[in-house]
Amino acid sequence: QQGSGDLRPVAQLQRTLHTMKGGARLAGVATLGDLSHALESVFESVTERRISDTDALQELVRHATDLLAQSVDKLAGSQSLDTHADVIKRLDAENRQLRERVAKLEALAMRRDAEGKNDAG
Repeated sequence: QQGSGDLRPVAQLQRTLHTMKGGARLAGVATLGDLSHALESVFESVTERRISDTDALQELVRHATDLLAQSVDKLAGSQSLDTHADVIKRLDAENRQLRERVAKLEALAMRRDAEGKNDAG
């Protein structure tokens, strides 16, 4: 969530998801690994400040983490898992769009900074 600017909890979640992704893939549970990977990528982008969170992203991440928890429960109960392909696509798309927006803003800021230096010199 927005607020303090302390990204340590997000980084910890990212590391946990990384471990979960690897364990799931090692165990042959690709659907759990894929969803973990999509969430990990979003958290990585947040911790590296390549994207900023939005209300829509927070809602999507909450939904995806709920699905991840449900998948773990299903796996523990020997039930079949859903692929959650739609949620993975949404996470990937949101991550990509936000990263592109930030990159454009950074490029604009650099261009304005360079123009300001040229005007001053």
